[in-house]
Amino acid sequence: MNAAESIWKRLIAHWRGCNLEVPLAVDSSSIRTFERHFKVVLPEDMRAYFLTANGNGAEFDPELFRFWQLAELIPVHEQFTDVFPASHSERFNYPGCFIFADHSISLCDYAIQLNPSGNHAGAIYRVPSSTLTGIPLALSFTQFIEMYLSNPQSVL
Repeated sequence: MNAAESIWKRLIAHWRGCNLEVPLAVDSSSIRTFERHFKVVLPEDMRAYFLTANGNGAEFDPELFRFWQLAELIPVHEQFTDVFPASHSERFNYPGCFIFADHSISLCDYAIQLNPSGNHAGAIYRVPSSTLTGIPLALSFTQFIEMYLSNPQSVL
């Protein structure tokens, strides 16, 4: 087992240890459908994640984190239409970012930056993050998962 496979197995083991039901992985065609619909390319690490696990279900872990299923991912500006009215620029401070997880029923959300070419690691942002808007929390999805597994409080 290589390091990339290992992190996803550790993540699934963590969730199962928290008595969470881990939804079945998605297939490559589901990922391609998502990418075509939004005109983006998932970074390789996030692609490997969804091919291994499809979020952690509808329940929160003991630290109150929930990782969304692929079909739930949406652009940040679509999630915050109630929080930030259309005229408020805050909701557009995360261009190309898609929410993939939340903490405490969206007290804060976590978004990955995606682009049409996939030529980047996919920086992770905490949304909204008040004064930290635009500063990545992690430089890749893998780095974010490592932080979450080693100390969930480090991503708050």
